[in-house]
Amino acid sequence: FSLIQDGELVGHGGIAMGIAFNREGTRLASTGQDGSIRIWGGKTPGFSLAQLQLSSDGQQAVPLPGNVSAIAIGPNGESVVAGDHKGTIYLWRSFHQPDFEPITLPSDQHWHAHDQAIRSLTFIHIGNQAVIISGGDDGLLKRWDATSGHTIGPDMEDQAEPIQSIAVSPDTQLVAAGSRDGTIRLWDIATGKHIRRYEKPLNAQEGYELHTLSFTADGKYLAIGDSYAGVRILDLAKPEYERILQGHIDSIQSLSRGSARWLLSAGADGRILEWHPTILDQPTVEGLRKHDEFKSRLGFRDSTPLTSIDTSGDGKLILIGGRKGRLELWDGDEHVQIATHFPGHQSSDIQAVALAPDGKFFV
Repeated sequence: FSLIQDGELVGHGGIAMGIAFNREGTRLASTGQDGSIRIWGGKTPGFSLAQLQLSSDGQQAVPLPGNVSAIAIGPNGESVVAGDHKGTIYLWRSFHQPDFEPITLPSDQHWHAHDQAIRSLTFIHIGNQAVIISGGDDGLLKRWDATSGHTIGPDMEDQAEPIQSIAVSPDTQLVAAGSRDGTIRLWDIATGKHIRRYEKPLNAQEGYELHTLSFTADGKYLAIGDSYAGVRILDLAKPEYERILQGHIDSIQSLSRGSARWLLSAGADGRILEWHPTILDQPTVEGLRKHDEFKSRLGFRDSTPLTSIDTSGDGKLILIGGRKGRLELWDGDEHVQIATHFPGHQSSDIQAVALAPDGKFFV
């Protein structure tokens, strides 16, 4: 038996409560105070399961650091899709392996989708069909059959500026596309019909940019994060309605939701805030009497700017990414941090995160 100096397996949030080896001594199972069970192998760094690589020529996988500009996980909880700054979509159909060894996988399929960078992707089911929706700097919104890689219907276009963010309603009937200049277009996913256009805020100043969109969990409202510190709420049934929710002190970078989380926001101020719909029943407070309107805040110590947030389908897990490699997993019910150490990105800025609907893995 050899003692390994300075050996450390990092991954549990809180105290490790118990460990056990298999008979062969090749696997180690551990359970922690965070309620998780992790499987470790001799080559497992942290608990990274795989490195997904972009295929450059269909045969050889070549990693292109910093090239990925958008990611999403399929509704089956296995497929992963990514878009890059050259307008290419990459699809991995599954990467689960029975031996738990970290693996490196080239994409199963890739195709040229936009003439410019892809900034946002979503992956949904429409009936029995798996559909990818992409938005790019060319101002186009496109639907793709995830099996064939072919487009579905004509492009959804309305002379839009570069599309920064797209969001799909909980019933998968509507898709909203937010352009960098602040304009938002609402479309019917099945027909590709343009439904409505929202203009940028009347008080938008020079340099204003829209960063992110999300439908709320009840599907009644559209939330917008932008250069300003407030979360902008639009009522889909009342086009003239607008409400700004107070709580952040810097720009809103990313928004998300879960079945039990009406709305979550992540900001350049490092704050992770949860919002509840009852706040919309309260009168707006203006001037010096303004106060925070969020339901709860996750974390108070780290002010490193956040860039992205995602939740599991039930809202019980919350994943955030940020500058300088900030990557954290939170318990959405208890509001406690589960884990913060995920080897792989070191101190690089996290551009995007995606959490599987069942919460089993993330990218």
